[in-house]
Amino acid sequence: MTDPSPPATGTATVTVACKLPNGLILRRFEWHDETEVGPNGSRQVRIARPTGESFTVAGNGGLGFMTPNLVDLMGRHVPGGFGITHGVPKDFWENWLSANKDTELVRSGLIFALPSESDVAIEARSREPLRSGLEPIDPIDHGKTTGIAARRINAAGSLSTVQPGERN
Repeated sequence: MTDPSPPATGTATVTVACKLPNGLILRRFEWHDETEVGPNGSRQVRIARPTGESFTVAGNGGLGFMTPNLVDLMGRHVPGGFGITHGVPKDFWENWLSANKDTELVRSGLIFALPSESDVAIEARSREPLRSGLEPIDPIDHGKTTGIAARRINAAGSLSTVQPGERN
C-alpha cells in the first residue's frame, strides 16, 4: 500500500478519494517541442516531460470490496471503500485532472476530489457500489465480489470455470 504525501500547507487544498487498492502517484508533465532523429532524417515532435512535481494519494488498501465504513491496516478511515488523502494542492489537482479527464479512472469516478473532507466522505459513501475491478475474488463464492468467474486448468489442459461453492 502506498503512503500518501504529507498535506500541503500555505495553499488552497482539496481532499482526494481514490478506490484503487495501492493508491496513485499523481505527476505533473509539461509539453516540449523537440527534434527526433530517425533513419530517414529528423522531425519535430511534442513530448511530455515530467516537471518533478508529484503527489501520492492513498488507496483503499484492497479493502474497497468490504463494508463502506472501515479502517485500513494503517488505521486510516476508508469511507465507501475509498482511500482518503487530505491536503492535495488545489492547483496541482486541477492540472492533473485536466490532463487526465478522459481516462477511465476519472470518467468512472474511481478518483475524485472536493474541497471539504466531510463532502468527500458523503460522496465516497454514495459511490460505495462502484468497483475498480481490482478487488480480490471471494475464495468461497468465486466471483461474488467482482462478478469475475474464477477459472482453473482442468485435466484436459483447458480452462474451465469454477462454479460457486465448488472446491478445487
